[in-house]
Amino acid sequence: MTLKIKSLIILGLVVLCQANYTEKQEQMLDDIAEQCGMDMGIKLNDDFVQLFKFTGDLPNDDDSQEFITCALHKIDAVDEDGYVIADKFVDFESDGHDLDAVKEVVEKCAKVEGDSVNERGYNFYKCFWDEKKYEI
Repeated sequence: MTLKIKSLIILGLVVLCQANYTEKQEQMLDDIAEQCGMDMGIKLNDDFVQLFKFTGDLPNDDDSQEFITCALHKIDAVDEDGYVIADKFVDFESDGHDLDAVKEVVEKCAKVEGDSVNERGYNFYKCFWDEKKYEI
């Protein structure tokens, strides 16, 4: 198989994986990742951003927790105590997805606890990815 064909196959798979975010959401998530990286003073690599957007597999470490909290703040979906504002997150996530499915997951996960603002944000993020029943 030639390199060109392999590249086209990989590109096709990437497009399929990203097909369920709307163009608006995709751009917003990319902007958020860039802004949070700058706010944190770190350069995020593409693998980290892809994990954030499509898998929910960010490690449970200080940087990931801070990044998730930053992202939730950027979509105005978390209060100053680190609790997710369910309606705000649903507004963002439901664009292009089934509203009832999104609400079910977000309302369940918005109740997660943690010892800090960043831990609560991260715990919401993990719960969301573990509980969602629709494709992203």
